[in-house]
Amino acid sequence: MTSEKPKRDKPISYRPPKDKRGRFEAMVAQSGLSTNAYLTECVFGRSRHRPAEMQLLARLLSQCADIADAMREARLSGADNSILAIEAALDELRLIRSEIMSRLGRRS
Repeated sequence: MTSEKPKRDKPISYRPPKDKRGRFEAMVAQSGLSTNAYLTECVFGRSRHRPAEMQLLARLLSQCADIADAMREARLSGADNSILAIEAALDELRLIRSEIMSRLGRRS
């Protein structure tokens, strides 16, 4: 009595060019995914946010809320503190912009 297992599809292999292999492996490692999952996301689009990305987005959202609070306080307090609050807000916005640009793989 023989029971045949259903045949699996043959795998699709990918070999990055030699000069890009190190970069490819670094990108896979940075993603925190298996090579197969990483390639699937690259081909079909991101299916979910990774935990590290969720933490980053939460931190950036928190910083934006802090900036909004500081700007409201500066508006209500008068002109003396407004310039300092605006400068602090601009510094925070620069940091947020740099982090987002870095995550997008772009230079700021």
